[in-house]
Amino acid sequence: MVTANPELRERELIKMARLAEGLTAALTARGVAAADARLAAEAGIAVFRTGFERWVEGPRSAELAAVLSDAMRQLRGLVAD
Repeated sequence: MVTANPELRERELIKMARLAEGLTAALTARGVAAADARLAAEAGIAVFRTGFERWVEGPRSAELAAVLSDAMRQLRGLVAD
């Protein structure tokens, strides 16, 4: 429903951007360099968004945490040396 509605999609993007800003600030407050904090926050948002979409579209028995973990494992596999 969100992807079919431009206004809802825009609101969702704004929420995700604000969440990324909050994560960046929290990581920076913990001593993570600003550039590293921003990269980690944006990657985390991408993992969350991808995992959440899979969870919504997947079987009702799937646990959100497990789907998010799978998305994180997938990202790690893609960027691993």
